[in-house]
Amino acid sequence: MLYDRLIRLDRIENLEINKKAVWGLLGYRIKSTVLSSRIKEIVDHCFKEAETLINPRGTYIVRTISHKNDSIGLENTELVLRGESMKKLLKDSFAVVLMAVTIGPGIDKKIQEETEAGRMERAVIFDVIGSEAVEAAANALNHLLDTQARHIRASLTMRFSPGYGDLSLDFQKEIHKELKLDELGIRINEKNLLYPQKTITAVIGVEK
Repeated sequence: MLYDRLIRLDRIENLEINKKAVWGLLGYRIKSTVLSSRIKEIVDHCFKEAETLINPRGTYIVRTISHKNDSIGLENTELVLRGESMKKLLKDSFAVVLMAVTIGPGIDKKIQEETEAGRMERAVIFDVIGSEAVEAAANALNHLLDTQARHIRASLTMRFSPGYGDLSLDFQKEIHKELKLDELGIRINEKNLLYPQKTITAVIGVEK
C-alpha cells in the first residue's frame, strides 16, 4: 500500500452489476413478481445499451494519520477530518484512504435524452442501472484496496461518504481538490454536487 501517491485507474475492469438489485430497485421481486415479456425485453435492452455507455474509472490516495484530537489530521496535506462520524470510523485507524469512482457521463446523458423524449420508464431503468454500476465500481476499487491492506497485515473500515452522518457534504470540495477530480472529468457545483452524477467519493480507514 503506497502512501501519499495519487493513484488513477483509467479503467476499472470486470465490473459486476448486481442485476437482482436492479430488479429490486425497480420494484420487482424475483420469486413473487411475474414479469411481462415486454418489461423483461425493455430492461434487457437497457442493460445492453448501458454497457456501451459505462466507463468506470477511479482514483485514490492513502494518507497517514498525524493526530487525533477534536479533529483528525493527515500527513502531507492540509485536509482535516472533523465530526463524530469520522472519530468513530477512524478510532482504530493509522491511515486513511480517500477514494472516488465514476462511470462517466454517458448514463447521465442517456437519462436526460429519455426524459426529454417522454420515455420515463426507460429513464428510470437507466438511472437504476447507473446507480448499481457506480456501486459496483466502488466495490471493485474497495476490493483492490482490501487486497493491498492484507499485504501489510491491515484491514479496512467501511466506506463513508460525504453527506452521511455528520460528515458534511461540504467535505466533497476537499475530496475533489485532494484527488484532483477535475483531471478525471468530475466537476463540482456550488451545492457540492458532483457531475457525472453517477460518482461516489468516500473515506476509508486502514487499521491493524
